[in-house]
Amino acid sequence: MGEHLYCFGNFGTYSFRVPGYPALIALSLLIDPDPESAAVILVWLGILASTATTALIYLASEKFKPGSGLWAGLLAALNLTAIANAPMLLADTVFALLTAATLYIYSFFHCDRKRIYCWIAAFGLAAAATLVKPINLFWFIPFGILLLSEYNLKWKTRYILSACGLLAYLIILSPQFVRNAAIGAGWTIDTNTGAMYHQNGAMIKAELNQSSFEVEKEIILLEQERLFSDLEKFPDEASRERYRIGEYRKLILSHPLLWFKQQCNWKTLLPDVATFWENLGITTPNRGTMDILARKGVMAAARHYFGDKIHYLWFLLIPLGVALLLYLGAAVGFFSLMIKPDSGFSRIQTILLTGCFIIYYLWLPGAISVPRYQLPALPFLCVLSAYGISALFSRGDKSLRKQDLPHGKAARTAKGGLSRGGKSTSKATRGNRKRP
Repeated sequence: MGEHLYCFGNFGTYSFRVPGYPALIALSLLIDPDPESAAVILVWLGILASTATTALIYLASEKFKPGSGLWAGLLAALNLTAIANAPMLLADTVFALLTAATLYIYSFFHCDRKRIYCWIAAFGLAAAATLVKPINLFWFIPFGILLLSEYNLKWKTRYILSACGLLAYLIILSPQFVRNAAIGAGWTIDTNTGAMYHQNGAMIKAELNQSSFEVEKEIILLEQERLFSDLEKFPDEASRERYRIGEYRKLILSHPLLWFKQQCNWKTLLPDVATFWENLGITTPNRGTMDILARKGVMAAARHYFGDKIHYLWFLLIPLGVALLLYLGAAVGFFSLMIKPDSGFSRIQTILLTGCFIIYYLWLPGAISVPRYQLPALPFLCVLSAYGISALFSRGDKSLRKQDLPHGKAARTAKGGLSRGGKSTSKATRGNRKRP
C-alpha cells in the first residue's frame, strides 16, 4: 500500500505503476484520511470486488449455458486463492473483477449479435483492466481475433467492430502513454515491465548456473545499481527501462527453449495456501519458499513453509478438492465443446476463448509462480468447468432415462430419438402413424 500511496502522491514524476489501484487508494483516503482506516476500507472494497466477481461469473455462465450458473458460482465462491486474496491490499482482486465483467459483457454480444455495442464495451473494460494490471496490454490481439471467428456477422461488420474496439482501447490508454513520455519514462504504460529481467530473468539464470533465484536476482540488481549510477549513459527512466528489457530479450533469445519451458509453469494453478494461512496468523511470509518451490518442488516447499505445522494441510482437503474439480471440469468442458460444439460456440471459438480468457493470463507470468496470478483466468475457468460438469450430469440423466424406458420404446428412441413429450421423431415411426 505504501508504494501505491507514493505513486499517487508523487504521480507527477512516478511511472513504475499504472494508476488504477492508486486511484482506488485515493478514493479510500477521501472517505477517511487516516491511513489505517483507509486500509480497512480497501480491505472491504477487495472483499466486495471478490463477491461481485463471483456474481458476474454466475451470470456469465447462465448466459452462455442456462442451468450451469450455480456450478460456476460455487466454484468461484469456494476458490481458495480468491478467498485468500480478497482482503489483501493488492490490485489482483480488482483486476479479476474487470476480467469477469469483460467476460459477462462479451456473453451478451455472443448470445445476442444485435447488441454489438457490447463488443466495444468489452474492449473498454479490458483497457480499464490494463490500467490496473499492465499484463492486459496485449490482450486486444487474441480478443480481436476472436471477433473474426463470429461467423454469424458479416465480414464488414467484423472489421468495423474491430476498428471501433481498438479505438476505444487507444482512447482509454493513450493518456497514460503520453504522460509517461512527457516525464521521460518513454512511450510505455509503466516502467515495471523491465522488472521481468530481475524476476523471470533471474529464474533463467538460476537454472543455467545451478544456483538459486534469490542469488541471481541480487546479482542482477547490484549490477543495475552500478550501471545506472552513470547518469550520462542512463539519464532518465526510459533509458534504464530500455536496458532492462533489452537484457531480458537477449537472455530469451540466447535460451529460447529454457524460457519457453519456464513460461509453461503449472505451479501458477496451485491454490494460494500460503496467503490463506498468513491471513489467519498461522504462518509467516518471506521465508524463501519460492526459491525452494522452483528448485525442489511442491512437497519440499510445503515442508519448508509449514515446518512443524504441516498438519494444517489436512484442513485444506475440501478447498483443494474444489480446485481439482475446477480444473478437471474445465478439461471436460473444453473437450466436450471440441467434440460436440454447443452454446453457439464453434470449435475455433472454443479455442480462441480459452486462449483469451485462460491461457493468456496463465502463460504470461511465466517462471514467477504466484497463485494470485491465476485470478484473472478464474472467470472463464469456472464457466468452462460448469459447462463440463453440467454436460456430465446431462449425459448421466439421459443414460438413466434410457434404462427406465420399456424395451420397445428404448429401441425406437435409439433409432429416431425423442422429442418433447416423449413422442418418437424417427421417420419410420412418423410414417407408421400416417398409415390407416
